[in-house]
Amino acid sequence: MPAYIRLLLPLIMFAMPVSAHEPVQPLPDTAHAELKRNEFFEQCYDLDQGQSIVYFLSSDKYGDFNIHYHDGEDTLYLAEQAAVRQADGVADIPVSTEICLMWRNISFGGPAQLDYEVKYPDGNDVKQSLPETE
Repeated sequence: MPAYIRLLLPLIMFAMPVSAHEPVQPLPDTAHAELKRNEFFEQCYDLDQGQSIVYFLSSDKYGDFNIHYHDGEDTLYLAEQAAVRQADGVADIPVSTEICLMWRNISFGGPAQLDYEVKYPDGNDVKQSLPETE
């Protein structure tokens, strides 16, 4: 390995975000995470088209939040918020797929404490689908 790559490798590794991605989770789901700067927390759920989820995230530091899914090599976003300490709302699921909620710590000055909750709108742990519309 060339000397310049050996010198740059620690810098490259430090700049890369670290993932706290968990396997697919059942709903309802709550979690707490402690994240260093640039680390992200991601939870994913197998959801069906027409379902909705209610989400709430809160942190003592600022972070970037999104809800996304993958379609081949494309990443499609249902919600995106930059530099927030809290995110909440209802997401309607457009396709049957794995939907992921992700929050990344963008703050300096110690780790971020993240609290997180995702559930179906009625609070049950049974999949709820919206009625089909024609």
